[in-house]
Amino acid sequence: PVVVGGFTDVVTMAQGRNFPTGDLRQVEVGVACVVRAASGAREVWCWGVSNGLGPGATASVTTPERIEDALGTPLTGVQRVATGGEHACAVVDDGTSFEVECWGSNDVGQLGRGTMTALEAEPAPVVGLP
Repeated sequence: PVVVGGFTDVVTMAQGRNFPTGDLRQVEVGVACVVRAASGAREVWCWGVSNGLGPGATASVTTPERIEDALGTPLTGVQRVATGGEHACAVVDDGTSFEVECWGSNDVGQLGRGTMTALEAEPAPVVGLP
C-alpha cells in the first residue's frame, strides 16, 4: 500500500466503511478513483493507467487528476464510481435524473457506447439505458 496525499476526511470507501465527515465519498481500485465532494459538486478524481483518466492523459499518473470533458469541464453530480482495469463508469445525478457515464479503454465495448474503439477518453452516457 502507498499513501495517496491531497485528500482528507474519507467518508465512504468501496468496502462500505463509513467515516463521520469530509470531502471524500467513495474509493474504488483498478484505475483508482475517488468521488470528492468539492464544495458540493461531487467530482471524480482518478490515478493509474492513462486509458482510464480522461482527455489528455498520455501516460499513467501517480497523483489524482480530476476527470473532465474535452473543454475542461469537470464531471459533476457523481453519486458512485466503479473501475475496471483501464476504464471507469460513474452514476451521475443531473438534478432531474440519473445516468451512467463511462470513459477509458473501449476495445471490447466495455463503455456501453455501441462501439469498440481503443480509447474513449471523455466521459459520455451509456447508450440504451432508460
